[in-house]
Amino acid sequence: MLDFIPMTSAQYDSWSQASVAGYAEENVASGWWTREEALPNSRQEFAKLLPNGLATPENYLFSIVDDEEPGPVGVIWFAVLWEGMRRHAFVYDFQIFEAYRRKGYGIRALERLDECVREMGLNVISLHVFAHNRAARDLYGKAGYRETNVIMSRELP
Repeated sequence: MLDFIPMTSAQYDSWSQASVAGYAEENVASGWWTREEALPNSRQEFAKLLPNGLATPENYLFSIVDDEEPGPVGVIWFAVLWEGMRRHAFVYDFQIFEAYRRKGYGIRALERLDECVREMGLNVISLHVFAHNRAARDLYGKAGYRETNVIMSRELP
């Protein structure tokens, strides 16, 4: 059975270092940040979003576990935010570790997320995905997410 369990401090430390670096790389790949500014910008954004780390209110950081596997198969971080007059869940990070990809864990984890969010009394989940991440976009589409905003850019010669 797939479930979410709260990250430990050690898991958080390892995840946050990798996530900060990964987010920096994604922003470089998307053309939003230069390589020089990427890591400082990423650190700044994480510090702003998680000023108290695991203890930051309204933020939920979980290891994704399957009782048939010895360790976590992925991680998920979401927060409860206000949008206008309505609270909703916003997924900041969702990863299925490489060894477990293409085995159904992504869909099952998103279904578990639906359950968590419903238990919190919420009925909307939002997230951001980089346009170049076709695998993630396909997974989210398969899970019923729809694009709500598309930003397009063109580099001039």
